[in-house]
Amino acid sequence: MKARALISGIVGMAVLAIMALVLGPLMGRPGANRAATAAEALPPIAWETNLQAALADAARQAKPVFIQFHATWCGYCRLLETKTLTDPRVRQALGDFVALKIDVDKDPVTRETFAVGPIPALFITDAGGKVLHQQLGYLPPDEFLKMLQAGKARFGGGNQDAAPDATTDTP
Repeated sequence: MKARALISGIVGMAVLAIMALVLGPLMGRPGANRAATAAEALPPIAWETNLQAALADAARQAKPVFIQFHATWCGYCRLLETKTLTDPRVRQALGDFVALKIDVDKDPVTRETFAVGPIPALFITDAGGKVLHQQLGYLPPDEFLKMLQAGKARFGGGNQDAAPDATTDTP
């Protein structure tokens, strides 16, 4: 009788464990999707795809321009899109910039204007197109936020006369 009760208890626990493994992901856990929910609550990044339009928007709004040079075949560009640019903190911080995304294969003129080689290449400029900060390569969210802060600090709240010369930070 004790053996039967023991076996019944073990089988019952095994069934519960299997149910938890199977149904757990379907039901979700509290807080498991909190970052995704926060990112979904933010509006999508309003990407410009034309340099002149982005510079005009930046002048009108007194904002710096964030430029992402990318290509569809670039693995690190896709990583930036899926891991960094989906982070709610990054999306919120990009609201302080006019965001410009340039596909290097579709816009070689803008690529050459900024002398872009390896991608992803990330630039922050003023409304006149003066490079305030640039970064090459993939950045995780925390490093990306630091890059945005550095560029915004060089922008000086819209005072382009106080903007120092361009700097290059490479990993």
